[in-house]
Amino acid sequence: MMKACYRQSVGFILGLLLIAAGSATRELPFIRPVQALQTLQLAQQNNATADSRKLASEGRKAFQEKNWEKAAEAFSASLSIYPQQPYILNARGVTYLNLQRLDSAIADFKACMQQLPQNALPYFNLGNAYRFQKKLPEAITAYTQAIVLNKKYTAAYNNRGISYSELKKYDRALLDYNQSLKLNPQDLDVRNNRGYLYLLQKKYVKALQDFDAILRKNPKHALAYGNKAQVLYQQGKCEAAIKLLDTSCELGNVKACRASRRIACEHKNPDSSVSPTAK
Repeated sequence: MMKACYRQSVGFILGLLLIAAGSATRELPFIRPVQALQTLQLAQQNNATADSRKLASEGRKAFQEKNWEKAAEAFSASLSIYPQQPYILNARGVTYLNLQRLDSAIADFKACMQQLPQNALPYFNLGNAYRFQKKLPEAITAYTQAIVLNKKYTAAYNNRGISYSELKKYDRALLDYNQSLKLNPQDLDVRNNRGYLYLLQKKYVKALQDFDAILRKNPKHALAYGNKAQVLYQQGKCEAAIKLLDTSCELGNVKACRASRRIACEHKNPDSSVSPTAK
């Protein structure tokens, strides 16, 4: 018979698994990567000089190589020659996000919005920038505007759902996750987020249904293993949780490795002073 987990801290794994883009330091559902280069169309640069186009091309190459400083420098040089390049503004804004220069990123997204007021992309990216600043109401407003402009913007529904969840507005978060999945039922990351939301609500059966559905589709989904482990831990199934965390660890989830060791220590020695939330 499986032993019950001795819990010194309820929800111990919350904070030990990283499921977010950017530099989040606690458990967050998957957040869509900021979109930039997919809409970087040269057609927007027809009136730019040859030098401006060359610099923009250098910026795109550096961006793809994740050389953020070089990308920002090249995009800035291109914009100094020809400022009316909204997609370059957007790309530089995303570059600034990767450099953690959030105020500069916000300024670029707003400038892009002025040049492309009917395009949902800069509103979406603005929402991400606000979210990284923990300005969740502002993020929700930006995501909502993106959805107004593009009713099928699945990533905007997903990220707005994350923001609602962080504000503990779980019913609204669930509506957004469901809408995103309605538009794209095969999106395993959104399903992972919905499962995590059920976990927060202690709806463990529904959470397991989502995590198991993910693992049937993708047996190497490290985050689903980690989140399923959280459910089993809450149900007192400590040994099973450890096995899932070990699998998640083997698939590259470093924080699952640390969580597994802590639970194992606690399970082996319930009187241990080591807290599973200790860093």
